Amino acid sequence: MIRVRNDDVLRESSDWVNREVERLTRVHAWISEFPDDFLHVPTIVVNDIVNYPKAIDFVKQETDKGLMLPEIHGLTHLDYCNAPEGTIIDDLTQCLEWFDKTGLPTPTRFYTPWGGWNQKTADAAATLGLETIGVDKNWTLEAVCARLGAGGLVENIHGNEVFFHWWNRGIRLKRLAMAVKHGSWAAATVAEDSKEYF
Repeated sequence: MIRVRNDDVLRESSDWVNREVERLTRVHAWISEFPDDFLHVPTIVVNDIVNYPKAIDFVKQETDKGLMLPEIHGLTHLDYCNAPEGTIIDDLTQCLEWFDKTGLPTPTRFYTPWGGWNQKTADAAATLGLETIGVDKNWTLEAVCARLGAGGLVENIHGNEVFFHWWNRGIRLKRLAMAVKHGSWAAATVAEDSKEYF
């Protein structure tokens, strides 16, 4: 299983003005097309997604189907690594309360905005039962696709988490899905159902 971490759900994006929910559902469709290989992990910015009730309903529906596992990205898109411990705990407490009130599963991970990680932030999140996750540049969608394109093995991706932002260009995500489906990047580039994406 490959976890596909989808950050900043649903911060506003100049590329997707008034089409944010459409974009989220399209990205999810690409990930959930292969439920045995991928799990969509949207990281939620609570004060942003509350402006999109249809997106909240969609996340709940897909989570109930087992196709999504939403986690916390923050109350806001704050650099929590530079925030006081009290702010971190207060914000994460409000996030947990929102998840509970919304009927979503209790998150177990806090994916920090800006990809930062430090002990203070990790300790603050741990008081609420949350593991803090930063960004490993080796597992961005761009880096993974580059490795596969250079002949890397699909098998080496399974069991890991690939990171991207929901508003990024989606073609790499589609390429990754096709490479996994066909067993390699090279096979996907010539397969009838996927060569148009390469």
